[in-house]
Amino acid sequence: MDTPLPPQVGEALTRFLLEQRRIAPGLVSRAVVTGSAATDDWHDGVSDIDVVFVVTRDPVDDLPALATLHAESTPHIDGVYLTESEIARGPESVQTAPQVVEGVLVSALAGGQLTWVTWRELEDGVQGIADGGDVIWTPAADRHPDTATGIVAHSRANLVDYWDRIGDSAEAEIADRAEGDTVR
Repeated sequence: MDTPLPPQVGEALTRFLLEQRRIAPGLVSRAVVTGSAATDDWHDGVSDIDVVFVVTRDPVDDLPALATLHAESTPHIDGVYLTESEIARGPESVQTAPQVVEGVLVSALAGGQLTWVTWRELEDGVQGIADGGDVIWTPAADRHPDTATGIVAHSRANLVDYWDRIGDSAEAEIADRAEGDTVR
């Protein structure tokens, strides 16, 4: 198995994808690795593995078996199950999708990996295709025409929705401290 991923990631995903193919034949056409494993920031024993599972059909009938597979995966293999057409339409048109967070599969979760960040990661991720008894790893090259604009808008909204509250909290915490006092 030749993969541009960290060895532990490639080995764990190969085992996972082959078992996934066994319990849900024909469901996943390819699996695109995103997150820290694809950006060279993955840490053994700390990081999970994030994946976009590209499916050929609605996975509703396969979800119970997939939930067990995800829950038992080590490290956790998290991700989102999307069709090619959902990927082509972009995250703003996908209201919910089956998603796995910390090993727990939720059949119809909003938010999570349904953001332009994931679509941006699809452009440079590594994809695996189960073939025979192995997985073939190649660069992914999914392109959506709105990714650049979408990622900027998402980042700006994240600054306001997430970081602005943290900034306000920090300002309140240090507002009444005397010069030279430690902050914490």
